[in-house]
Formats: sequence, structure tokens, C-alpha cells
Amino acid sequence: NLEERKKLVLQTTAELSARVGFPAPEVHFEDTPELRLGRRTYARCNFGLNSFILSVRGRTPSELKRTVAHELTHLRFQKLHHGVHFEQYISALLNGNLFFNGKGLVNKFPNLAPSKEEVLSNLHERRKRLQSKIKRLVTLSRKLDRKIRRLEK
Repeated sequence: NLEERKKLVLQTTAELSARVGFPAPEVHFEDTPELRLGRRTYARCNFGLNSFILSVRGRTPSELKRTVAHELTHLRFQKLHHGVHFEQYISALLNGNLFFNGKGLVNKFPNLAPSKEEVLSNLHERRKRLQSKIKRLVTLSRKLDRKIRRLEK
């Protein structure tokens, strides 16, 4: 299973780097103590050597693909920092909306604005959670009022 994940990473790396017209970087897997990344770090770029180190343990195939796209975005667009645009590039790369056509990069970013139904659903859910909190606070306030009245007698 670990070998299958490594194979998936190498295939994804070759496919996505070809899509953006970038030579496929060298991929190192976190198998030896020298390459240990830490608890929360799953990958790290090495810009000078056009490579990255990646941990495949405990990661799903979709997480691995996203991590490869993330690291390729770092390598290909070194001036682009984490943020909304960075995430747009990763999503576009994964969805096939970012590619190299021989002359330059072509990006067709999808509209990231949520639909009206999604916004309404989100607002209804937030209102429901807020009403629940208010109900708990009112109950707590009434309990405190009763305690105060008992102590004042």
C-alpha cells in the first residue's frame, strides 16, 4: 500500500508538472531519519534543486494529489505565497483549468463564489446555532436569577 501511494505521487507529479510546462521535480520520500519532516509537515520544497520531500504515511490518495499540486505550485510560481490566489492555482491545477499551451500558462479559474442556495443554507445553519446558544444562555440566566432570589431571602 505504501508503494502504491509512492507510485501515485510520482505519476501525479509527472502529470501535473507536464500540465504547467515545468520539468518534473525530483521527489524524495520521508523514509530516512535525515528527511524527517516533523509532526505536522507533510512536504517541503527545495527550490534550488527542483525537488521536494514528501511523507506518504497515513495520507489518502486525494490528500497526496493535493499535496503534490501544492508543492508544484510552490516550485512553479515561487513568488506566489499562501492565500486565496495560491489555493485557486492549486484547485485549477488539479481540475485541469491551469495548463501550458506552448506559448504560456493558460488559466481558466472557476467562479469560486458560492451559489445563492449555498449562502442561504449557510445563513440558516448559523441562525439555528445562534438560536440554540441563546436558548442555553436564557436557561442559565433563569437559573442564576432563582439562585440569587433564594440567597436574598
